Amino acid sequence: MDTPRGRAPVAQVAGGAALALAGGAAVALVAGDLVGSASPAAETVFTGLWVVGWVLVVWAVLVGGAAAVLLGRGLSRGRRPVLTETLLVVATVVVLAAVVVSHPVVGSGGGTG
Repeated sequence: MDTPRGRAPVAQVAGGAALALAGGAAVALVAGDLVGSASPAAETVFTGLWVVGWVLVVWAVLVGGAAAVLLGRGLSRGRRPVLTETLLVVATVVVLAAVVVSHPVVGSGGGTG
């Protein structure tokens, strides 16, 4: 491993951060669905959670993309990837795919409770 002992590879840290952001987005969007938009107060909370959820999705995509690039650069240099790095990037993609499919921005159910 190229890193000093006791330090996690950058791709591993970025993958963990991306997975945390994707998980936070999923929680925010599901919580917004649970709150619903039956009353004006509930609609305000729902809208706030919806916006927070999608901001977290965008950040998860950016950080996850950076983690994937770092992982790819390591592979191109002949370094074997750490299993944790790969699993974090794959898990991030799976969570983001599930969030985007279940909470479309536009179309059927987009932005509605």
